[in-house]
Amino acid sequence: SFILNFNPLLVLMLGIAFLDERPTKMQGVGIVITLIGIRLFFNDAGLVMNDARGIAITIVSGIGWATYMVLSRRVLRGFRENIYSFTGYPMMIASLMLLAATGATGNVHVPTLEGTVIIAWLAFVNTALAFYLWNHALQSIRAYEQCILQNTMLIQIALLSVIFLGEEIDALKAAGIACVFVGVLLVQLRNMKEIKNRRKEIVVLTR
Repeated sequence: SFILNFNPLLVLMLGIAFLDERPTKMQGVGIVITLIGIRLFFNDAGLVMNDARGIAITIVSGIGWATYMVLSRRVLRGFRENIYSFTGYPMMIASLMLLAATGATGNVHVPTLEGTVIIAWLAFVNTALAFYLWNHALQSIRAYEQCILQNTMLIQIALLSVIFLGEEIDALKAAGIACVFVGVLLVQLRNMKEIKNRRKEIVVLTR
């Protein structure tokens, strides 16, 4: 988790190289503050970095995700077709491949009613709807701007662990969470300004 939280930095570098999408000075400050917050949050004795294989797999996974983000943004920012097709066809093909692989291994089980409901929820809400919204957002905002939003999961998980697991957040982790929140907010300010400018343009055109 610690390593993957630095993914926005990789997405930023790939975005500059292949999309020519460069952050503003304020966004740059926001990214730095976010990364500092991540380091503060994980700055305890529980952070162990001695598993070379696990670290290598995580880094490869991060590179793959960053590449996906940049390639998707490259296609979607000029995509004028229905976003449903862009989201639906790859998911359908991948699902059929997984189904074929399951059948080939003979590891087929009939789920219970409860299992069917859970699978349906994960398929339609956590996957189909989530990726549709993800791709829709990627049409409008830059890859690094969207990627850094994932870092707010650190905040969400920390708060949920307090509510449901009774875990405590010490001062250093609280400072890290605050830095991540402020940093992500600074990165998104460009989009807020663009929305205000578009509203002004709409008002002028309607007069």
